[in-house]
Amino acid sequence: MERTMQYIKDRTEGFDDYFPCKKAGCSLYHIKHWLKLYAGMYNKEVLNV
Repeated sequence: MERTMQYIKDRTEGFDDYFPCKKAGCSLYHIKHWLKLYAGMYNKEVLNV
């Protein structure tokens, strides 16, 4: 579980490096959307194996 959490943290940090939020008072909606997309694609890949 720890390894999975670290993996997610690493990926979100990479996302922030490429797509930093420049808005003041950002609600991080774009990060939440990306995590939902990532989780859906990851689960699809795992379930197809």
